[in-house]
Amino acid sequence: GAWGTGAPGAPEAGVPKELRLAQQSLPSLVTINDSLPVLKGKPDIKEWVSFGISRAVAEIFQPVVERAVMTACTTTRELIVKDFAMDHDDAKMRQYARVMVQSLASNLAMVTCKDPLRLTMLQQLRSVFVRQWGEPQERTVQDAMQTACETITWDNLELGASLVQKATTEEAMREIDNYLAGAIEERRKAREAGQPYVPRPPGGGQFPIRPIIQLPDALQPKQGGIVGQHKKVYDDFTTIMPQDPFGAQVAQAAEMVAKPPSQLQSLQQTLRQTLHDIEQESASHYKSNS
Repeated sequence: GAWGTGAPGAPEAGVPKELRLAQQSLPSLVTINDSLPVLKGKPDIKEWVSFGISRAVAEIFQPVVERAVMTACTTTRELIVKDFAMDHDDAKMRQYARVMVQSLASNLAMVTCKDPLRLTMLQQLRSVFVRQWGEPQERTVQDAMQTACETITWDNLELGASLVQKATTEEAMREIDNYLAGAIEERRKAREAGQPYVPRPPGGGQFPIRPIIQLPDALQPKQGGIVGQHKKVYDDFTTIMPQDPFGAQVAQAAEMVAKPPSQLQSLQQTLRQTLHDIEQESASHYKSNS
């Protein structure tokens, strides 16, 4: 990517304001290994490493965030609209959608950004060091610089990824209401007409997304909305939000604190069991109707 102004803290084009504010905290959060001799005595090393990380994040930012936000918002819309088809509370539907999309978007971003971010961090750190302190002439110093770049990248990869994750989550929160707007309008019209709401594909399609009556019981919308184990799956999204080193938690809608490891393991087991039950019932349902 372009070098920009060549100074730590320079604003990045196309990066949201919230992310630029988070980048200002980087110097206090980066990890620098004291055993790297090539960096000894270098002034403002944390600021220059932070600048390299910021440049790497800016370079991969748009494609990673767009893909994760689109996937998370589309998935959330399809599930929420179906599951709340018989619940008339639009505010509650929006609330659950926001919690769900935060969890999906943040985890998608973390999974998809690390490989491109690692390679880009390596390139940007080397460019920063060469620009600031010159190209090493001796092979041993060149190797030491490469080792330093690799070590710093591995030590700070999670930190850089959390920047991408934070930006993705905030963008998903801004977008999810737009994704739900069409369905909420259709729900309103159905209520005013005294008709049951039937989910339809985005863009005003004339036919339902799929015949809900053919779904197995575990997947069918229930009168009054989600209940029991189905509701617990949605509630549990608030407990699996990743930590945000630049603030409290990435989640803004979730008020619950992160569970201790033992509770997280129990939650994961519950989710796995729920998915297993749905798969079993789906297989039995479709087999009996084939």
